[in-house]
Amino acid sequence: MQLFDFQEKSYYLTFDRTNWKWGEKNLNILTLGIVYKGSAIPVSCLVLNKQGNSSQRERIALLQRFIAQFGRRGILGVLSDREFIGGHGWQCLNEQDILI
Repeated sequence: MQLFDFQEKSYYLTFDRTNWKWGEKNLNILTLGIVYKGSAIPVSCLVLNKQGNSSQRERIALLQRFIAQFGRRGILGVLSDREFIGGHGWQCLNEQDILI
């Protein structure tokens, strides 16, 4: 956050998940990033010990970990693709007064 001087600025967060195959092992990683000049800079991640999509609980936990470390101030909203649709997750963002 200090490297890109986000502490006093407003920004959007992104959710992304990727799954790679490393030999016989699957690497499934949920990432929270900050939008900076048209790209997302990863700032926090959660290694998922499973295949497939992340759950609402996992996404909420990652966002809450970010907020606990860096605070809520400055977050304009969260950007994601259709994988991240879900009522409970949107309710959590709404309770934090974060746009979706």
